[in-house]
Amino acid sequence: MKLFKFYLSFKIIPAHLTMSIYNFTFTFIQPVLHNIRKSSFFYKSRNCKMKNNKYLLINISVMLFVLYAFVYGQGKESLKNNSLQKIPTTNFQKYNGECFKQKTTDNYFPNSTGDFWEFIATDTTTLLGALYSNLKFSVTREVLNDTLLNNGRSYKIVKWNNEANSVSYLPQYEYQRVDTAGNVYLLYNSADHILFDFSKQIGETYPAHLTNHYWQVTDRYMVIGFGDTLQAIDFVLYDQGSIIKEKYSIAENFGVFFYKKNWDFPLSPGCDNWGAVINGQVYGTLIVKKQTVDWKEFYPLHIGDYWVYQGFYGNMSTLSSVRVIGDTLMPDGNTYFISRLINYNYADTLLNYRRLDSLGRVFYWEWWNSNSIIYIKLNVTVGDTSQHPLSSDLFWRNDDKYINQDYGKEDLHYFAYPDLTFISENYTYNIGLSQWTSEQTVQTLKGAYVNNTYYGDTTLTNIGEEINPSISNYKLFQNYPNPFNSSTIISFHLPNSTLTELSIYNILGEKIKTLINEFLVTGLHTIKFYKNDLPSGIYIYVLKTDEIQLSGKMIYLR
Repeated sequence: MKLFKFYLSFKIIPAHLTMSIYNFTFTFIQPVLHNIRKSSFFYKSRNCKMKNNKYLLINISVMLFVLYAFVYGQGKESLKNNSLQKIPTTNFQKYNGECFKQKTTDNYFPNSTGDFWEFIATDTTTLLGALYSNLKFSVTREVLNDTLLNNGRSYKIVKWNNEANSVSYLPQYEYQRVDTAGNVYLLYNSADHILFDFSKQIGETYPAHLTNHYWQVTDRYMVIGFGDTLQAIDFVLYDQGSIIKEKYSIAENFGVFFYKKNWDFPLSPGCDNWGAVINGQVYGTLIVKKQTVDWKEFYPLHIGDYWVYQGFYGNMSTLSSVRVIGDTLMPDGNTYFISRLINYNYADTLLNYRRLDSLGRVFYWEWWNSNSIIYIKLNVTVGDTSQHPLSSDLFWRNDDKYINQDYGKEDLHYFAYPDLTFISENYTYNIGLSQWTSEQTVQTLKGAYVNNTYYGDTTLTNIGEEINPSISNYKLFQNYPNPFNSSTIISFHLPNSTLTELSIYNILGEKIKTLINEFLVTGLHTIKFYKNDLPSGIYIYVLKTDEIQLSGKMIYLR
C-alpha cells in the first residue's frame, strides 16, 4: 500500500505485466520441489550435514535439468518440424491482399557507405531476460567504408554493434559485396562465398560459407513497410542435419528487416528492424545515434496539462488525476513545475515538483529534505540502465520502444531491473506517462489534455476540478516550499461553495496582504504567494469563511 502511494505521488505509469516466470515456476519447478521433499533420501539427508549439502546439489541439478529439458526440448521439436512461422515486426507486415507476383529487381540489399539499420533484439544474456520476453536491447548494422582485399575484390566493411550498456556483446565486423545482379557475397576464411542469392526460387538450396551447411529460400511474399508494398524473401541456414541455424528476412530496397541466430537455443533473440537510414533517406523515428529527440515530447510539462488515470490496486478499482498548476524557483536555482495529484480512493491531495533538462533527465524536488534527485533518464538506448531512486540495488532499464496502438505514437517502456514485482512505466510521445505498474497495481491513462490537445476519453478531463466527496471538512495544507525565499504555494480545500478570505499576517498580528477575498466553489484551490520585499521571519497565513478560521505558519528567508 505504501509503495502504491509512493508511486502515485510520483505519477509513475506502467506498461504490461508478465507472468512467465511465475507460471513456469508454479507449473514445473514447484512439483519438482514437492516430490523432492517427499522423497525418502530428502528426509534421510537431514541426519548428516554432508549428505544435506550433497542432496541440496542434487535438488538444484534436478530443477535445472527440468528447466533446460523443457525449454530445449520444446525448441528442438519445433526445429525438427521446420516450423518457420512469420514473426510480425513493427514496421513490416506480410501483405495478403493478392497473390504474390515476382518481379525482377537487383536492389534487395542496399550496401552504400553510411547506410544504417537499427534492430530491437530480445535479451537472453540473463535468465530473467530469457524468460521475460519484453526485455530488449538495441543492435545496429552500419556500412562503414570500402576496402580492397588480397583477392582483388572490393568489399564494404559492415559493423554489427550492441548499443546498450547492459549487454556485453563485442562489435562484429563483416566484409560484404553486392555483384551486378544484386546478389550478396561474404568474405569468410579468406574466401569469397555467396551469402544471399536472390535468383533462387522457393525450396532451392545452395552451399553456405560454413562447412556442411546450406542456404535455402523458404518463402517469397509481399510486405508493407514504411508505406510501400515490397517484395520479400526468407533465407534459412541449415546444418547437415537439416536443423535451422539462422534466418534472414529481406525486403527490396531496404535489406534485412528481421533476423534470428543461434536457433539451437529457442529463447535466443529474434531481431526486428526499428528503422534505418539508407542512401540518406530516413525510415522510422527515434533511430539510435541518427536522430535528435526532443525529450520534452515524452515528458510534457505545460501549465494546464492534465491527465486522468484509472486502474486497480489488488481487487480495488482506482481513480486519480494530475494537473500542472504552476512553476516555482527552488533553492538549487532551477525552475520546477508544480503538479497537483488527487487520489480519489484515499482522498489524498499531493503536490510534487519536477523538471526536465535538455538531456532528457527528469528531476524531482524532495521537499522533505530540500534535495533534487534524478528520477529517470529518458535519453537512453533500448537496453540501457540507470539508477532507480528507490534503491541502490535497483535500476531502470529502457527495455523496449514501439508504437502505442491506442494513440498511434511512439512509446518508451521502462522496467525496474532486476525486480520481480514488475515495476514499469510507459512514456508516450506528445502525451507523457501513459501507464504504470507496481506490485498489485496497474494504472492506465484514460484521458488527457496536453499542450492544447485532447487525447483518449475527454469526458474525464473535468474530473480533476472536483474532490472526492468523502472529504467533508475544510482543510488548509502546509505551504510549500517552507522555508521559502522567493515564492511559496498555499493550498486549501472547501467542502462547499462559500465566501472565502486567505490573508498573510506577521507575528504581531498585522495583516500584510490579502491573497483571496471572493466567493469560491467547492474543491481544491491553490495560490502562489510572492515575498513582495518582506523582511525575513515567521508569517501566518489564515483561511476564513463564515464557518471556520484555519491558520498555518511559514518562514521566509532571504
